[in-house]
Amino acid sequence: MSFVPLEHKAAGHDGAMQSIDGSLFIKPTTTQELEFYTTTQAQMQNIDDDIELGSKLFHWMPVFYGTMSPGVSEELREKNPEASKEYQDSVVPQPESGQQYLVLENVVYGFKNPSVIDIKLGNVLYDENADKDKVERMRKVSNTTTSGSLHYRICGMKIVDSGKSLANIKGPDMKKTVRKDNGYLVFDNNFGKGLTPDTVKDALLLFFRANNLSPQRQAIVLENTIRRLQLLYNCLLDYEIRMVSASLLLVYENDEGRWEELDNQDILINEMEIDEESSAEDLPQALSLLRLIDFAHTKYTPGKGSDESILTGVKNLLELIQTV
Repeated sequence: MSFVPLEHKAAGHDGAMQSIDGSLFIKPTTTQELEFYTTTQAQMQNIDDDIELGSKLFHWMPVFYGTMSPGVSEELREKNPEASKEYQDSVVPQPESGQQYLVLENVVYGFKNPSVIDIKLGNVLYDENADKDKVERMRKVSNTTTSGSLHYRICGMKIVDSGKSLANIKGPDMKKTVRKDNGYLVFDNNFGKGLTPDTVKDALLLFFRANNLSPQRQAIVLENTIRRLQLLYNCLLDYEIRMVSASLLLVYENDEGRWEELDNQDILINEMEIDEESSAEDLPQALSLLRLIDFAHTKYTPGKGSDESILTGVKNLLELIQTV
């Protein structure tokens, strides 16, 4: 049984796939990203049972099951034996010899009709290993987009095509940066690059408001997103890390049936990250969520303090969403 292309994505992830049932997300990885996941996961072993949800970095990261290169890793066999049994014969395309793949939870699994936005954090878009050409190119991107001015930039967005007008969005060439796709509107990377500090709110209004959810349900999504950003900000204050090109992924459900089924009860933070014995079926189902993703250029930096650029981006995003 083979993996299939990722069904719901807002940006990037070349080579990313999902399992047939949609529960697993598989993407090519780097040594640095794998090290960051394994180091962060190791912190779970020394956590008290009464730890406050949202206070640790792994609360905000996708569940990490292991690696494939190809085949099934020991971590995946131990943590998700049913999935590993089902997919152990899967063939993962290898772009080059020795390529490893991360096996993570697919955070949109269980959503029937999700809207998704990818927001890249920070004003520095290159790491110390980048060559001169990339440094110059990324500096230009930062200086000419909201990456530089706001310390965050919308990298992609996929929302339900509710039929509402896009005329209020100023700046990006909508004909070139937006396409229709099976009931969705998909906004590419150039859409976000065309936004300014004055127009990025219009894009966030589009994401959170241009849907067919009731005002009550829209308010639930916004209130929980704001609370999550507050908790994430406080969490990041305690970590000495440097994140380059990491993103926030925001997701919410548009399917009215799931809202009714769950009686409008959204959960703030999924506890799977701190309870390894839980399965997805045992946990409350989310109607919206926030995750930190993309750690290919992220590392721990003991003694250097928290990442001020990332904190600034989260703070600026939080303040703007509070006005949406």
